[in-house]
Amino acid sequence: MIRVHSQSSSSSFLRDWKDYTKKHNFMIGQAFFADGQLIERKYTWDNILLPGEIRRTIQLHVESFLQNRDALKKYKLKARRGLIIEGPPGTGKTLLGKILANCLEASFIWVSPRHIENLTSFASSMSLARYVAPSVCSFSKTWTYLGKNARRDLGSD
Repeated sequence: MIRVHSQSSSSSFLRDWKDYTKKHNFMIGQAFFADGQLIERKYTWDNILLPGEIRRTIQLHVESFLQNRDALKKYKLKARRGLIIEGPPGTGKTLLGKILANCLEASFIWVSPRHIENLTSFASSMSLARYVAPSVCSFSKTWTYLGKNARRDLGSD
């Protein structure tokens, strides 16, 4: 049996350890799927053709938002935001996610239906995002899960 003795309490040690691991976490600033698999960062804004207004809106609500987090905190404004990107298949939604994964100075977590087992999976993804913050979560095609399983998980039909 191994015993560890310390002058500080075990709760203090665990808190310090958790703080250290959060600050030195390899996944912070990485782009990865919810299961931890890294995403190759190779796409840029040059890889997609978007109307200027749509591109500016996305950059304002994602890139500029992340760049100004400190100012938001200073004035006690919410440092969280959501953006829904929708469209028919083949319009570039997935490519846009890959571009954001590459261009953002933040952790990028890509959650797809294969990562969703139940509603708790969403909560776990959000906990992971907080742990590697600042972060962006992309929930890709999760409507597949929601349409088939959410009512069952919520206990209604």
